Amino acid sequence: MNIGTIGKCWLYFLETPLRRQTNKRKDMFDKIKTENDKEIIKELDIDYVGDGKKNHYLDIYSCFNQDENTPVIINIHGGGLIYGDKELNFNFSCELVKLGFKVVNLNYTLIPDGTFYTQVKDILAAFTFISNNAQKYKLNIDNVYVIGESAGGLLGLMATSISSSQNLQDIFECTTNNINIKGLGLLSIMLNTQLKDAVQLINPYLFTKQDRKHKSFQYLKNPLTVLKEAKFPKTYLVTSEEDLLNKETLALKEELDKYEIPHKMAYFKKGEEYSLNHCFPIHYTSYRIRA
Repeated sequence: MNIGTIGKCWLYFLETPLRRQTNKRKDMFDKIKTENDKEIIKELDIDYVGDGKKNHYLDIYSCFNQDENTPVIINIHGGGLIYGDKELNFNFSCELVKLGFKVVNLNYTLIPDGTFYTQVKDILAAFTFISNNAQKYKLNIDNVYVIGESAGGLLGLMATSISSSQNLQDIFECTTNNINIKGLGLLSIMLNTQLKDAVQLINPYLFTKQDRKHKSFQYLKNPLTVLKEAKFPKTYLVTSEEDLLNKETLALKEELDKYEIPHKMAYFKKGEEYSLNHCFPIHYTSYRIRA
């Protein structure tokens, strides 16, 4: 996709705060990472599409006392659809491994190299790869949970919904996978793809003209519409008073209530030791707090 020099400058402007937020905690991340490196078994840069592109790599994390019966978490990173990679969630994933899960971390195509439709298809391709290669990597696809923060939550919501509905699979032109998703964890979800604030600058790159003509567009422009079609798993929502997108989690909760989908929400008050801002569970993996 050719977005031109001005478009690239705007995307860099939007990406910079996300990168700065990550770098601000780099020393803390590196210290924890050094400790986790000693305990965690890592299978890195597995190509789930087969095209050799880094955006189509996934990592699998586990530990020595786990086997093919260990429950699996598929973890999808955030970054406003324009930034980030699977390594951002390494420490968070290690904490999940210590709690008794195997964790699969995904990369996906970022805007402007693809559109929102491209990203949803990437996650679905990863699901299919996991399903088809479960025996090879000793992954228990009968006991799977999907977790995503911010934009990763949005992609997790879409892919989980599509995987549960033959009609949505036909609309998105994807194959059925055999993954049994038992739960969905959405942390500080980014839900709105028709933004009206500063981030609306990415809107022209979310969809191509072809995307807008595709039968899936009604779901892409309003992701909440997938709830009508999906057999939705139990869902856990996390947000906070200091989360800049907390209204989107609350809007999703209203829809889950409307469709009587089993769910719980943890809404955290202002943090005492740290600011519990956007995606705080990813940033502060060892900080114990109560909602």
